[in-house]
Amino acid sequence: KFFMYRKFRLNSLPHTHLCSFEVPPNITELSGNQTVTEGGNITLKCLAEGKPTPNITWARLSDNSVVNMTLTGIRRQDAQEYKCTADNGIGSPAIGDVWIVVQCE
Repeated sequence: KFFMYRKFRLNSLPHTHLCSFEVPPNITELSGNQTVTEGGNITLKCLAEGKPTPNITWARLSDNSVVNMTLTGIRRQDAQEYKCTADNGIGSPAIGDVWIVVQCE
């Protein structure tokens, strides 16, 4: 969290106020659409900022199953759209989509 301190005097007694600011998530960097040869590996990148720090999850859109950022042993059925979700509980989650194209051997 971002904190701001402000001190002032009231009736000759010092007072300190603490303010914290929460910021909704914002995706700052996202992999572009990816092309990979069947059997290869690919790493999906999704960076986000916010306060508190957002949690990043990747899901395959066809069945909404959670996937790791690194996909290994790519198969033909992996050719589809993937969704990055950045969520920190403040406002709406930030969402970005990436397509993976698989070149068959």
